[in-house]
Amino acid sequence: HGGGGLAASLAATGETEVPAGLEGLDTHVLDAACRARLTQEERLAREVTRRREMELERRQRIFDAKRRTIGVDKEALDAQVAEHERLKAEQKRNDTVGDRHMLALD
Repeated sequence: HGGGGLAASLAATGETEVPAGLEGLDTHVLDAACRARLTQEERLAREVTRRREMELERRQRIFDAKRRTIGVDKEALDAQVAEHERLKAEQKRNDTVGDRHMLALD
């Protein structure tokens, strides 16, 4: 973290003692610093920069053909249909053999 908290100001002045009443505080509390106060113009500039970066990331995601696919994988669907038809034909063949076996037993 660091920052411009009490520990940093003590180090800058060469002091090593923590002021009275603050001895029990953790170092992350002593190192706490106020957030920078920005002018309206600085806030607007930061917001514009943040939005531009988000837009660039979004464009990279959208226009990256490796990560994005449009439509359906037709080859995979055709393979599934062929497998389904093969299993269906095999089941029908097994049923026919079973029926013949049952007729032979009668």
